[in-house]
Amino acid sequence: MPRPFWPSSEPTNRRLDPDLYRISGQPCSFTIRAYGRLRPFAEPRFAAIAQQCLLESRARYGCEVDAYCIMPDHVHLVATPFTDRASSLTFVDRFKGLTSFRLGRAGSGNSKVWQPRYHDHLIGPDDVLERIIEYILDNPVRQSLCLQPEDYPWSGIPPPARAAK
Repeated sequence: MPRPFWPSSEPTNRRLDPDLYRISGQPCSFTIRAYGRLRPFAEPRFAAIAQQCLLESRARYGCEVDAYCIMPDHVHLVATPFTDRASSLTFVDRFKGLTSFRLGRAGSGNSKVWQPRYHDHLIGPDDVLERIIEYILDNPVRQSLCLQPEDYPWSGIPPPARAAK
């Protein structure tokens, strides 16, 4: 069947069946790189905007963020839908769009913020979610941005979004 020539409302960055990203309670890790070799989040006010967009988007798009880290040139996160109507792919695409829009309004000077594609990994029963979260939170330490994960202001384990609804 030929692809339609109009843009779909569904995210196009996927390798697996999109229904797998809609399973309530199914965590997925994402690595989202900034466009080119840009480092937009090295600027604290832009990192703060990305953090705010990420946390604001949780309840709106029905996904918990189990952990996140906003590095100077990329973002790591684990997103888990908390309803079967939500999709972690849609959540990430909307987060990217909102962040791009707000960074543009804040004068980032870049028309493109994100690489079009990102890496995702559905976290299965053989994966250890705690180990993946630890890896995400330790990223700034490995990159010599801080000495302890808790010292880095652009990462963490946020309180549940469902409690904020």
